[in-house]
Amino acid sequence: MKTAVFIMSCDKTRDVLLHFVEAFNKFWDNNRLPVYLGTNNEPTPLNFKNSILLPVPKSNWKQETLEQLSLLQQIDSTLTHVIILLDDFILNQNVENDRLTNMLDSGQLRNIKYLRLKRLEEGIFKKIIQCISIESDFLNEKIFKIRKLHPYFTSLQIAIWDINYLKSCITNCNNIWAFETQKNSQIEHYSVLHNIFHYQHIVEKGKWESYAPMYCKKHINFFNSGNREFRSLNLFHKLKNRIKKIKFLIFGYWFTNFE
Repeated sequence: MKTAVFIMSCDKTRDVLLHFVEAFNKFWDNNRLPVYLGTNNEPTPLNFKNSILLPVPKSNWKQETLEQLSLLQQIDSTLTHVIILLDDFILNQNVENDRLTNMLDSGQLRNIKYLRLKRLEEGIFKKIIQCISIESDFLNEKIFKIRKLHPYFTSLQIAIWDINYLKSCITNCNNIWAFETQKNSQIEHYSVLHNIFHYQHIVEKGKWESYAPMYCKKHINFFNSGNREFRSLNLFHKLKNRIKKIKFLIFGYWFTNFE
């Protein structure tokens, strides 16, 4: 299998991408995979010179991403898999590159269509199930099947994708939100038990998260808000979100997805 890194981005998120690049350069400087960057008309950021641009006309997420993937395949027809990163995922620790390289070199992933490289979010009870459901074929890496009823079975968290399977999943949805909730009863999805990538997203529905400035300054010593708005949360919503996080740590998606 031949793998590349594909960064989902476009001109309207160029301000966010600048933060992504700072983190990528700092925490994955030993990456040896080719890096492809989605764009429209903007040039490559000056400090991201080794990336290969995939310029397509402005349209929408679905159309642009399909065109970028097709362009990628035209550039390298031998490519079989891509590691997807969104441009608002800001790394905060060094990538576990030795583990990633060992998996890619072993050929064990050849027939896997989707493997999350950040552990699947679940409550404590289902995390216990994850630990006892490890696939025995992967001797050097602990991975498990993602349950079919998980609400984000096809998540856009950082993952290795079979490139043609990825294109078919995008074709079958209308937008990025519908993409993440679709399910394929015929295809198994997998997740690592231990994170290979460590990161936090800093944009929600087009707006900076309130923690973005502090987070970015802490990990990459850089933050520029530009003209992008911040999500405004009052004290009530902050308290509500804190309670939801505590409930999720225990119950996960239990109350939204019965099995």
